[in-house]
Amino acid sequence: GSFRHFLWQVCKELQSSSLSLLLLCPSSAVNKNKGKYILTPSPITYAEEQLFHFFGQLLGIAIRADVPLPLDLLPSFWKTLVGEPLDPDLDLQEADILTYNYVKKFENISDETELEALCAEIASQHLATESPDCPNKPCCKFTYLSLTGEEVELCPRGRHIPVGWENKDVYAAAIRSLRMRELQTPECMTAVRAGLGSIIPLQLLTTLTPLEMELRTCGLPYINLEFLK
Repeated sequence: GSFRHFLWQVCKELQSSSLSLLLLCPSSAVNKNKGKYILTPSPITYAEEQLFHFFGQLLGIAIRADVPLPLDLLPSFWKTLVGEPLDPDLDLQEADILTYNYVKKFENISDETELEALCAEIASQHLATESPDCPNKPCCKFTYLSLTGEEVELCPRGRHIPVGWENKDVYAAAIRSLRMRELQTPECMTAVRAGLGSIIPLQLLTTLTPLEMELRTCGLPYINLEFLK
C-alpha cells in the first residue's frame, strides 16, 4: 500500500544524482554490474553523516517490517556491512573493471620495454607525463583518480615520484589498496551501521552472510514466472 510506495519513492531518491549518498559503480560504464551502486567514498559532512544514519535505519525498517527495498547495491557493500573482508581481486573486478585491468597490466609486465610501452599507451590517454630524466620518455606518477574523479597521491609526494621497473608492483598495490579503502568507506559505513543498530541488534549481522543480508533487505532481484503460473 502507501507504506511500500513511500519506501519505493525514498529508495528512488537515494539512488538519484540529487543526493551524494550512492554512486554508480564504474564497471557499469562498460556494461558490467549495470545499475549497481556503492556508497560514495568521500569525507562526509555532519548532514551527510545523518543521511547515512537514516539510510541504515531504512535498512533496519525493511528487515523488521519484512518489506523489501528496491535497492541495487554491489556485493562489496553487503560484505562490509556484515563485517566480512573484501576480496582484493573479485571485489575490485566487480566494482571497477577498468582499474582492475589497469592494475593487472602493471602486475603482469615482464620487462622494462613492456613498461615503457604501457606508459606510452597511458600517455596517449593523457594519464601520464614525461620522465624528468628523459624528456621524450612518458612515465606514470604515484597518483590515481579516486572513484569520485579526483586525482589522489598514492604516497607522500606521489606527484613527484615516477613509476619505474623497481617500484611498479608497489604502484599497482597502492592503486588496489586505494580502491579497497574506497569500497569499504569506513566513515560512511560506521554511520550506516549506527542507523541500522538503532532499529535492529547489530549482533544479528554476525549470523548472516552478505547474500542473506541482501535478501532480507532487498528480496529477490527477479520474479519466478513459473511459480506465479
